[in-house]
Amino acid sequence: MRNGGWIYLENMDRNNVEGKFSSYVFLNDEKSKLFFSKEHPDTFVSYGKYEMRLRDKILVENGQVVKAKVKWYGLGSYAYPYLWKTNKTDSQYQESWDDPRLPKKRKSESEQKQSIVPKRSRGKKI
Repeated sequence: MRNGGWIYLENMDRNNVEGKFSSYVFLNDEKSKLFFSKEHPDTFVSYGKYEMRLRDKILVENGQVVKAKVKWYGLGSYAYPYLWKTNKTDSQYQESWDDPRLPKKRKSESEQKQSIVPKRSRGKKI
């Protein structure tokens, strides 16, 4: 489960109601919280412009930032953008190719000065 897998639990007893149920269980990206699904978490579902794994959709809908596995038809395979919702009521997902939880790198002052200073020309070569 820690490596992005899932576990299928069968015939579990319900706490408050009589009866049994079965469910898939998987972790979020930080491996700090459990999520459940009646359907297989690696099946692909369509949502807006994305066709992504069910597990990624469940995580985004629950307020997680996810490096989602998305079918990418231009490349003929899969892409892994970061997806999240700013508010739970939003219908559109936010998208980024860099992890939005990490601070953006700033260019140091010396790198900025180097890019501004033009290179000196040594004149025409004969």
